[in-house]
Amino acid sequence: MKLLTNLLMTCLVQYNGQDIFSRQIQFEPGIQMIAIGEARDYQLMIRDMGQEKFELQAYNVVEPSRSYATGPLDLQLAIWNREHWIQVTCSREK
Repeated sequence: MKLLTNLLMTCLVQYNGQDIFSRQIQFEPGIQMIAIGEARDYQLMIRDMGQEKFELQAYNVVEPSRSYATGPLDLQLAIWNREHWIQVTCSREK
């Protein structure tokens, strides 16, 4: 499994359509999972799966559950219910 090293990404987190924060992420050699931050009841992470595939993960700490989005760079994950809509977008820096 080949991990990308020194890859710079930006992750934008939105809550109900409003930007709540943006974070630059840099994968260093040997680092596979990086915390992006928190939005409401969710802990947000991104993982380098190797072979230029990534996984966005949202863990609900109140009602234990996880949501995932897996694919090449420029990933997007949306979580919604009657009360909120959270969207996470991570893309490679140009």
